[in-house]
Formats: sequence, C-alpha cells, structure tokens
Amino acid sequence: IQISLAAFLLFIVLENVIGTITGPSLIFYIESVGGSNEDYGLTTSSVCLGMTLMMFYFGKWVDSNGNKYQAPLRFAFILGIIGSIIYFVASILPTGFWGVNAILVGRFVQGMGTAGKTLTKSWIATAIPFDQQKTVFAVLSMIGIVGQAIGPLMNVLVAEIDMEIPITSSYSISLNPYNSVGLLVAFNEVLIWVIIALFLQDPPPKKEKSLSSATGEDEPATEAGMYDILNAMMHFDIFFPL
Repeated sequence: IQISLAAFLLFIVLENVIGTITGPSLIFYIESVGGSNEDYGLTTSSVCLGMTLMMFYFGKWVDSNGNKYQAPLRFAFILGIIGSIIYFVASILPTGFWGVNAILVGRFVQGMGTAGKTLTKSWIATAIPFDQQKTVFAVLSMIGIVGQAIGPLMNVLVAEIDMEIPITSSYSISLNPYNSVGLLVAFNEVLIWVIIALFLQDPPPKKEKSLSSATGEDEPATEAGMYDILNAMMHFDIFFPL
C-alpha cells in the first residue's frame, strides 16, 4: 500500500505540473493555427465533455472486474498519450479548420483519459482504512499544490523552446513553446503509465454482502441500474437532505 501511495504522490505532482503548463499556452496555440476566442472556449469545454462521457464507464469497469484498477488506469493514460500526440500534430496540419479541430479533438481525448485518473480517489476509498483516509487525501491535496507551484517554473523553460526537428533532408518540424506542450504531456503520460504499471497494487477484491431481513434470513443484494441512478439524482431529498 505504501508503494502505491508513493506512486500516486508522484503521479499527482507530475499531473499538476503539466496542467499548469498546458493551460496558459492553449489560447496562444489555438491562435497560432488560425483559431479564435470561440475556438478556445469550445476546446476548453471539450475536456469537460470527454470527462463527463467517460467517468461512468471507468467506474463501471472497476466495479465489474473485481475491484482491479491496473487496466482502467493504464487505459486512461493511453488515452492521454493519444490525445497529447494529436494535440502536437495540430501544428503540422494546415492552419484553420484542420489545425483548430485537431487541438479540439486532442483535448477531448485527453479529457476522456482524465476521467479515468479520478479512479485514484476510488482506490484510496477502497484500499485505505476509513480512519486514515482524511490524512491521505490531505497529503495528496498538499502535494498537488506543490506541483502547481512548480508549474510556472517549468513555463519559463518551455518558453525558451525554439528548434527544428529534421524529418528528411528537405523537411523539418518546428518545435515552439506551444506545440512542444503536447510532446511534454505525452512524455509525462508515458512516465506515469510506467510508474502505475510497476508500483500500483490493486486492493483486495470486494466481498459481496447480503442484506438481512427482519426474519434474519439473507436476501440477495440488488444492483442499481442507470434508471435508478438518474431517479435518485432527481429526488427531492438529494437537494434537501433531512
């Protein structure tokens, strides 16, 4: 468990550092490929849309595979790698429609991967004893702030990137402070993927519990479906709990 927590600490630091690099440069990257403020708004929203669409499926994945987190988390980082590469490729495509929409798609796929990374909280709720969870969450939040503090320093270094990557004798790709972010994020995702694959330990499988009736006989537990979840969300008591 301690090794897994250490892996999560490093993961949170790296994610927060990279997050503070991506945000400030996004608007300038979109403008460099011919985008507008409206395109920036859509691209920012696409991350949240990707998270919203995938979060339920990642949770369902863990519930259905015996409380194992390795495969869902690895898949989440693979999505992050794919999205980051698309994000970078946008600078190679023609400006305008293709470049702008490549950034949008890249950020959308990154958002899908981010949805899976929220499983870290579920892992803690499952693997850490209840009386220790508040301390663990507090430490993780503190570490996240440290990552956000390091981010601006990284921005200073990223701002100095200006080079050409030769592909053939007559063609090269320009690497600048905007498109280089995609490669940095992709490298970060690969690094965290390796850390999770090597050091994350799955918590023990969940034990099925039965509900006891008034007569003392066991009754089979029922599983909530999508209709039950939506119905509970619209219930009056969820907004005004007694």
